Amino acid sequence: MEPVLRDGDWLVVAALRRPPRAGELVVLDDPLAPGRLLVKRVRDVTTSGVRVGSDASEHAGHLAERGVIPLSLVHGRPVLRYAPLARVGIPR
Repeated sequence: MEPVLRDGDWLVVAALRRPPRAGELVVLDDPLAPGRLLVKRVRDVTTSGVRVGSDASEHAGHLAERGVIPLSLVHGRPVLRYAPLARVGIPR
């Protein structure tokens, strides 16, 4: 499967207004590198947070994909890719 997002894509991110659902993309703090943001796909939603995964196989195995991420680390959802211009669109 080809990743929806690529390195260099610029995104508009909407704040969470409801808990994320399985299959949605979310922007979250990297639990291993403070100050770094990740974009991941929600695999499962639990009472204590979300389990996330990556569309890109080369990024599989990251700590964020192994456990439950608290909702406090999730910033929002990407709603628009605005750069590069050739890839403008809604990331899904």
